[in-house]
Amino acid sequence: KTRFNTSLTEMGQCHSITILDNNQTTETESGGLQLILDAQTDEIFQMPIDYDHLFSYPLGDGFHFFLEEPEMHTYRSSHAITVAPGKSIFAGVFLNKYKLAHNCRPDWEGLDLDGYNTNLKYQARDCKSKCIAKEYNKSCSCAPLVFDIDS
Repeated sequence: KTRFNTSLTEMGQCHSITILDNNQTTETESGGLQLILDAQTDEIFQMPIDYDHLFSYPLGDGFHFFLEEPEMHTYRSSHAITVAPGKSIFAGVFLNKYKLAHNCRPDWEGLDLDGYNTNLKYQARDCKSKCIAKEYNKSCSCAPLVFDIDS
């Protein structure tokens, strides 16, 4: 089951593809996801206002691909692929599991993170940030702001 959605985000027009119930576990020549996109750079799009200030992430022309966990916000994703108009890209992706602290696990509701508890839904990347912040705080009683994921 596949879902396609289009929305206007802080990054511009966003098309999202959600692939549900995909049981493919091995790579094959004919398996996977293939996208053929046209940037239509010959079309002129003029806005009556200065659009540089409209979007908080001026990424430029082309396509920007973000791979996300379910219900994760794109702006918090640090991994992206950018493809300029007229260019091709072939990319392989894989699952990355974080094994940082003994209590980083999907059932983190009620988890004792020594002041680093959160109301966010569990995401591996969020758990990694919380665990890193906890380790920093243990060693120097402070943590870099980048790990303050609840703000």
